Amino acid sequence: MAYTPEIGRRFWFEFDLATKYNDAFMQVVSQAGGFNVQKDYRNTRSQGTYPATFIEKLTPLKDSWIPLANIQTTTIGNILGSSWSDIQAAFEDFGQGTLLDTDPVRQQNNDSIHTMDAQSGNSPVGYHRWHASIRVIQFLSIGDRDWWENLDRMVGLAWGIQSFARPKQQTTPNPAIAPSDMQDLRNAWLALAPDRRDRQYDLGLGNVGYHPSPKQPV
Repeated sequence: MAYTPEIGRRFWFEFDLATKYNDAFMQVVSQAGGFNVQKDYRNTRSQGTYPATFIEKLTPLKDSWIPLANIQTTTIGNILGSSWSDIQAAFEDFGQGTLLDTDPVRQQNNDSIHTMDAQSGNSPVGYHRWHASIRVIQFLSIGDRDWWENLDRMVGLAWGIQSFARPKQQTTPNPAIAPSDMQDLRNAWLALAPDRRDRQYDLGLGNVGYHPSPKQPV
């Protein structure tokens, strides 16, 4: 089934029901050290001990990381399928803030437009946390490393798009960015080698925030 915005809305809602709206899941995130994984990533990289110290700290927590990985592969596979072009489309819509969802659960969480965790002017931590989490999953040999690398490309692209578009939490969809800008962002992010993509998360505030130059990653 080809991607549509309605599929995108369904995916992000089902994904959040299984993760951030799920208290049991969030307890597993806490057990895995997932709430601070972006800080561990940042600190070990700035201290020059990445990846060895990063891996050493998180290896004893592998059993908690397995369900965190599985919920991602399962939800993406069940709703978006295996086509990376469809998965990319969902992440592009997500980054632009065009997927207004009026479900009461969304409204109760001030989340009708999914802006990662940038509500009320906060700097988003979710992209840094997701990237660091993907690196944990890869280092711990959970699942297909290449599949996770492709997902990391999508996370990076969405971060670049949201950093450029700066969508707001509102009662109408945010406007889509111009096709030329979208293509510039795709060209900038999708071809990044893994180590260069890693470097993007060292910029600015380090473990939170928008990318400072989304069309020109360093």
